[in-house]
Amino acid sequence: MKLLSGVSDPVMCHRGHEVTDMATGRTGVLTDVLVWERNGRQEVQVFLRRDGREWDTEPRHVACVCGVKEAE
Repeated sequence: MKLLSGVSDPVMCHRGHEVTDMATGRTGVLTDVLVWERNGRQEVQVFLRRDGREWDTEPRHVACVCGVKEAE
């Protein structure tokens, strides 16, 4: 696994937004996006925070009320 810096992912446009993790139904603020490469494939994980708790999910599970829909 290799962490990638300077790489953009469409979900990054939601950083700082209140989003819903559709996998769990929980809402939180998207605080960070981690991008890495494994076996020649780019992987992305997003981190959400609510009431001092942080959890991670996949970008495809993130829904934002801002109306911007990133490509999957």
